[in-house]
Amino acid sequence: MPPAIPPDQVDSLNRPGENIALLSFALSIVREAAFLIDGNFRIRYVNDEACRSLEYTSAELLSLGFADIDPDCHPAMMPDCRGDLRSRGSLTVESRFRTKGGRFYPVEISANYFEYAGQGYNLALVRDISERHAAEEAIRVNETRLRATLDNTPNVAVQWYDAEGRVQYWNAASETFYGWASTEAIGKTLDQLIHTPEEAAEFLRILDGIRDTGKPYGPYEAPVHRRDGRAGWVLATTFGIPMGGGQTGFVCMDVDITELKQAEEALRDSEASLRSLAETAFEGIMIHDQGLILEA
Repeated sequence: MPPAIPPDQVDSLNRPGENIALLSFALSIVREAAFLIDGNFRIRYVNDEACRSLEYTSAELLSLGFADIDPDCHPAMMPDCRGDLRSRGSLTVESRFRTKGGRFYPVEISANYFEYAGQGYNLALVRDISERHAAEEAIRVNETRLRATLDNTPNVAVQWYDAEGRVQYWNAASETFYGWASTEAIGKTLDQLIHTPEEAAEFLRILDGIRDTGKPYGPYEAPVHRRDGRAGWVLATTFGIPMGGGQTGFVCMDVDITELKQAEEALRDSEASLRSLAETAFEGIMIHDQGLILEA
């Protein structure tokens, strides 16, 4: 159950001067740490959450300046002409707090400017964002691991594409195989890089099919064209990935099979030559009706 105002005190809150008690009670139960800061950056009021999170008593915090708990002391937070809080009215910044025991933790500060009796004040509501930072750091670490894995995969060319088929990522193997640097490839479509307009249109149809079905496409063979003009072939697999904002992106993984295709073509040429030779040789042979093979 949330904290409640005792019934015998409800009527008293309607009397002049009791609104301050109501405000103090409300701030004491919010989840954010609340600070009232004057124009000299001195702390004039703190709620229970501020005391709990910083490991100070209320009296100890009221004897401190805001810079004692916020070593970065963002100048925009200052409720006077030295910061822009006064002109903007409110703002949100990230900083870090230092507890009484010396521990630091990240915070998000929602600062709100007001004036009372000709003096400027900042009512700051502060949220501990340690969990959010930990989650963001975990995402960064995972992304770093993924990129390191992809960038150091020498035999698989990996690319990411947006919904329009523009390159979003181009790994080192793609650079080596296709001849385009990542910085050159990102933002371009494949008709500007490795496909003819017709081949690029087919690639977009593949992306549309993946988006419609939600299923990967491939492995499939696809012709490609290197930057230096040499033609090649890849064995490709393409699938969708979430890109944020409800958008679908795509990953394409290519393995160079150019030498295999060349070997297959050479084998076909060799087989055709053998068939032609055999047919020519057969035409030059006569079988006698007595079983003797005679040269024509």
